[in-house]
Amino acid sequence: MADPDQFGDNTAAERICLVDVGAAGGLQPIWRALGDRIRPVAFEPNPQAAAELRTMLASHQGALVIERGLFSEDGQRTLYKTKVDGCSSVFPPNKARLKQYDIAPAFDVVWERTITCSRYDTLCAAGETPPPDVIKIDVQGAELDVLLGFGGLLTGCLGIELETHMYPIYEGQGVFGDIVAYLDRFGFALRRMDPHFTFDAEAVEFDVFFTKRLDRLPAPAERALRKLAVIDQVWKLGRSEDGARMAAVANREYPPG
Repeated sequence: MADPDQFGDNTAAERICLVDVGAAGGLQPIWRALGDRIRPVAFEPNPQAAAELRTMLASHQGALVIERGLFSEDGQRTLYKTKVDGCSSVFPPNKARLKQYDIAPAFDVVWERTITCSRYDTLCAAGETPPPDVIKIDVQGAELDVLLGFGGLLTGCLGIELETHMYPIYEGQGVFGDIVAYLDRFGFALRRMDPHFTFDAEAVEFDVFFTKRLDRLPAPAERALRKLAVIDQVWKLGRSEDGARMAAVANREYPPG
């Protein structure tokens, strides 16, 4: 793995393109600290929140704020606004599943409105957005659909962070297993899982982190390795030598042939 200290070139090619889907409130501090070493592309369908984001990101070279949602299809979607903003989604809450948890009232829908959604690869093909290096998704149940909308651009992507559920908290959502299986097709390895424990202490909701496997790095590999080293550092992704040690023991005790 490349030394993250080598990542000092702020040219457009070396800058990490961070696509933040559901970016209300601004960039995470861990990314904001990198300054011009990243190029943020933020998606936020709420006009007021989008305006605030433009102010927050004004100091980042090449930053974009796009006032729409992302999805697997171009077109209009219904946004279900819930009592707690952080539970709002383009999928209706799954009342049958939620009723067993104390948190259920937070998912009560208070109003609905129509928002414009796009596939990311549609925007990229039109020259409106750059190809992603890192994708961060916080869209309450629509994570798989957002990923589907990146299409083949996931081939060149290096890291993905998203919030997901083990069970369908929203009607029609893709869950953790669906996401792992889909990203495996593009050479992504699951690297870390952080539980939330907001559902009566059950392990239902997680922040999960994926990075591209070394045998599936996009070209040029040297640049991808430099960026991947930064991603590992930002997300504090540890590496264990246990597997290599076990393989070495096995090869000594059971040599080939």
